[in-house]
Amino acid sequence: MLSFQSGADLGAHVASLDIFVHPGEAETFCQTIQEAQAAALPVVAVGRGGPLDLVDEGRTGWLYGPGDLHGMRRRVEHLVSDHAARRHFADAAHTEVQGRTWEAICNELVGHYARAVEVNRRIRTMRAKTYLRAQSRLFTNLLPG
Repeated sequence: MLSFQSGADLGAHVASLDIFVHPGEAETFCQTIQEAQAAALPVVAVGRGGPLDLVDEGRTGWLYGPGDLHGMRRRVEHLVSDHAARRHFADAAHTEVQGRTWEAICNELVGHYARAVEVNRRIRTMRAKTYLRAQSRLFTNLLPG
């Protein structure tokens, strides 16, 4: 059993793995999956939360249903027994994560926020127009005819 690892030692240990299995069902950002992909490791992860955004099923790794330990085992066994598939997934995983710099991720997040602000602006504009139309009809109905 290894003790706490960090820095270059941690990187060397991760890079020495053949497969990275991530069973965390409550994971959101999944930094460890991205680190495994950067080390050219195929990933087997639970198909919930963050792994859904990071693991391209059948290309960079495998996903399995929450609580499906038999499914997890089958996917790990596939990668253990099929060297060509393991190598293919590893290469694809490494390529996939190359553009995931902090700058790129933060820019993507800012883009999401900008779209949310724009959607909110449009909703508020629509509500205001609907309110004004309703008020106009009410006012028109109150005028003597």
